[in-house]
Amino acid sequence: MIITLLQILFYGLIPLGIFTLVVAIRLLRKSFFGKILTELPFTRQEAEFKITDGGSYGIWQKGKMLKRTLIDQFELQLVNIATGQAISLHHSFFAPHVNGFDTGRMEWKRFSAPSGRYKLHLTERASETVSWNILSALMPNNKPDYSQYWLQIRESQPVFIMVVAIPMILLSVTLIFGGLVLAINVHVVATYLGITPTH
Repeated sequence: MIITLLQILFYGLIPLGIFTLVVAIRLLRKSFFGKILTELPFTRQEAEFKITDGGSYGIWQKGKMLKRTLIDQFELQLVNIATGQAISLHHSFFAPHVNGFDTGRMEWKRFSAPSGRYKLHLTERASETVSWNILSALMPNNKPDYSQYWLQIRESQPVFIMVVAIPMILLSVTLIFGGLVLAINVHVVATYLGITPTH
C-alpha cells in the first residue's frame, strides 16, 4: 500500500511540473513577445504612440541577421506629450534576443510609464564610438543601410519576472523528469527510505 501511495505521489509531480512550465513560459512570452505599441525605421526621426495601460515596456532594435547593431550610434529620448517630461530609459539588463529566419531583434532599453501619449525621438550621435571606428576600419565597405533597421516599443514585464521565470523552468523540468524516474524506480526509493513493501 505504501509503495502504491509513493508511486502516485511521484507521478503527481509530473502534472505539477507541466503546470509550472506553462506558467513560466507565459511569463517569458510577455517579456519577449509583448504587444507592439509602435514601430519606426532608423530613417525616421520620431514617432508618437499611446500607452493605454501604465506599466513596463521595452524598446527593441530589429534588423537583418548578421548585420551591425546600430544602438551605439544613436540616442533615444522619450517624452510625455502632455507634460513635456522626459521618461527615464534604462539599459536592458539581460538584453534578450529573438531571432527569426532572416531578421533578429534585441531589447535595447526599458522604461516604466503611466498611460498617456508619448513621443520617441531618435537622433544620431555626433561622434562615433571607438568600437565603431575599429569595426569600420576592418569592414570599410560594409556601411549599414538604415532602412533595414527598426525600433519597436513592446509591452514587457518587470525584470524580476524574468529572474523568477528562469528558475521556474528549471524546477518544472526537475519535477517532470524526476517524478517519472522516481515513479519507475519506486521500489528502489522505498528501500533507500527503509520502507518494507507489504503484500
